[in-house]
Amino acid sequence: MGGHHGASPLFVILGGTGDLSRRKLFPALSSLMRQGLIDESSLLLGVARDTEHNDESFRALIREALLSRGLSPDDVARWCEACLRYQT
Repeated sequence: MGGHHGASPLFVILGGTGDLSRRKLFPALSSLMRQGLIDESSLLLGVARDTEHNDESFRALIREALLSRGLSPDDVARWCEACLRYQT
């Protein structure tokens, strides 16, 4: 593979509003970013069939899941705003 081309990495999480995503995937990804193992400019796109969510309500859902793990509210809010997006 070639060098870095300036594009931010994109992670697509299928079932983004599901239990596995909230309990395991997003906490693991946020931990990897805090450790510097994933670039902070990465985008995480949660994809699900739930039409009731948009970017903001999805971020709130993931924020709640991360805060229940004892993470700093400021760090969680900053990470969610910078990295999380939602697509039906």
